[in-house]
Amino acid sequence: MADNYLERKMEELRNAPRTNRSARPASSAAGTMPRAGRITFPMPRKRVLIAGINGGLLSELISAFSKTDCRVALFSSDRATGETMAYDSGIRFHHTDTENHQDITAEFRSLLKAWRGVDMVICGSELDSTLAREWRVHLDSFPFPDSYGSRMITLSDDETLPGKGAAGDIARTILFLTSPANCFPDGAEIIADGCSILRFRHI
Repeated sequence: MADNYLERKMEELRNAPRTNRSARPASSAAGTMPRAGRITFPMPRKRVLIAGINGGLLSELISAFSKTDCRVALFSSDRATGETMAYDSGIRFHHTDTENHQDITAEFRSLLKAWRGVDMVICGSELDSTLAREWRVHLDSFPFPDSYGSRMITLSDDETLPGKGAAGDIARTILFLTSPANCFPDGAEIIADGCSILRFRHI
């Protein structure tokens, strides 16, 4: 009797009109439904080092990455500002002489040991070579598989370029460059606000 019941049900399902399954909207990569007219992308929790960045851009960067639940470390020679930001935002602050490359190297090694690596470095051009070299040594020593890739963004100013945009514009550009939605333009230089140049590359 049970066999007959199952056979009848299967026959009903076969003969039932098919629904248009394609009408159901696809979910986003983050598992949520995107709103109409809005572009969204997932931002995984990553370890971010900000070094040698000051002023309004620093505040915008810390705010942007903190909102995505990333872990943020700051290397700065401005103790008062760094401690205030650490207290307000919960970031990790390293009081560092950013003009002393030995100090930068020592603090970076300390951070790499504490966090067992970093995923992103955002720094001024004067710190680029020191941090990149030390980071490369660390990655060669601990070659863990990583589909995301270690991303470095170097910020420099060109006074010959016209215009000056808002710090928020630069921060949003950096946030996109460090997101999984961007992985292609390795080695690219992008003018973010009319005079600031962002150099993006994988280490």
